[in-house]
Amino acid sequence: MDELVAPDLPDNLQYLWIEYINIRRGAEVVDYKEIESYLNVTGGQLTPWEISVILEIDKTRLKDDG
Repeated sequence: MDELVAPDLPDNLQYLWIEYINIRRGAEVVDYKEIESYLNVTGGQLTPWEISVILEIDKTRLKDDG
């Protein structure tokens, strides 16, 4: 996996970066399917807003890599 650098996030949102890293493990792209699989395996829960933020993080990463 390529090295990821955490964006500047407020302390109360750092957990979303950790969730993103965990979801992205082994995945080329983070999409709804990857998030759903991760949540099914871990028993975790994310709000629609949190999912949107995670998808936006990956969209930005892909744009920066391209």
